[in-house]
Amino acid sequence: MNYSKREVPKNAGSWYVQIGRLKRVYPTLTANSLNFEQDKRQDMVESLSALLGVSNDDILDVMYKVKK
Repeated sequence: MNYSKREVPKNAGSWYVQIGRLKRVYPTLTANSLNFEQDKRQDMVESLSALLGVSNDDILDVMYKVKK
């Protein structure tokens, strides 16, 4: 899936809910690593995937609560 064109599901929750999910799944994340604006989602996803060593889709799956 091309994450940059991935639509935010309507039931994904607010931006703050999505960030909370990331914190629960990846407890090593700090406030600084999550300090991005909503319109900079793509930049944050790329930064987090590099920091955590996971794919961009993995980050989005957690944010959007997609179960595999």
